[in-house]
Amino acid sequence: MMKKLSRLIWIDLKRLFQVRIVHLIFVLSFLLGMAMAFFPQIDPSNLFYLAVFILPVIVFSISMFIEKEEILDNPPICCNKKDASIMVFSKILSSLLLMLLPILFFELVLVSALNRQISYGLLLLAYLVGATLHILVGLFIAMASKTGKILAISYIVYILVFSLTPVLYGNGIIPLSFQYVMLISPAYISGVLIDNILFGQWYSPVWLLIFSSVIQFVYIFVLIRFAIIPHFCKYMIAVHIEDEE
Repeated sequence: MMKKLSRLIWIDLKRLFQVRIVHLIFVLSFLLGMAMAFFPQIDPSNLFYLAVFILPVIVFSISMFIEKEEILDNPPICCNKKDASIMVFSKILSSLLLMLLPILFFELVLVSALNRQISYGLLLLAYLVGATLHILVGLFIAMASKTGKILAISYIVYILVFSLTPVLYGNGIIPLSFQYVMLISPAYISGVLIDNILFGQWYSPVWLLIFSSVIQFVYIFVLIRFAIIPHFCKYMIAVHIEDEE
């Protein structure tokens, strides 16, 4: 099982490297890191928002699009729950490996240039959990979209409604009263923990910190267990049939 998982992860990473997605994320990570270092007026939280809320969804959408277009590079079509589980986790892990680039640049800048006295282990953990959740959101949107046009519109709507709203809220553009409405937003609950860690102390209410921590794992479990794995084989078969036609 581990051998097959490793092979699928390598296939995904190789595909992303061949189409320059790895290069793109590296360049974006470097530029965002430099912006954090040389423009202190930029709130580091905003750069983390971009890396956690938006980049994973975009990268995963591109990955799924490429997989549809390059049928010869696709892994074998899954036909049972075990195969589906392996393929889903391979996509999560390959995307997470790629999304390590931004956090490595960010933490390097926070340590060396900004001299932030924060818990970098907790920051990495919060980043990875938030990125995992948004990778799964990207996969769920890809599976739910019947056509490429619907897929593109779905990603745009998600980014504008769920990802951009917490950014506006964090910058004081949206009133405080909207906080309770945004509790259902994966981006908002991910941002709560990252904001508190970057600030250097826990300033949010205890209930909100606990809720944000727990609900992310609930979302991840529900997406994997009920929304993705049970339907992943059907989705992959549909993709292959569509490509063959």
